[in-house]
Amino acid sequence: MSNQQATVSPERIVAILQRTELGAAMWRAATYEAISEVQAERISELERQHGPAADEGSPAATDV
Repeated sequence: MSNQQATVSPERIVAILQRTELGAAMWRAATYEAISEVQAERISELERQHGPAADEGSPAATDV
């Protein structure tokens, strides 16, 4: 018996996942999670450069 493993391209996996309702939902969730992580990293980077963002109700947000 052979121990060969079939390889499947990432594109093929995505295509298979998107064909089913559950797979499509999982794909959307993973995509949204990845976007959220990138946004969180960007916010952290901006806060390191410029300080924390003021909340809408804080005095810093209302100062003119």
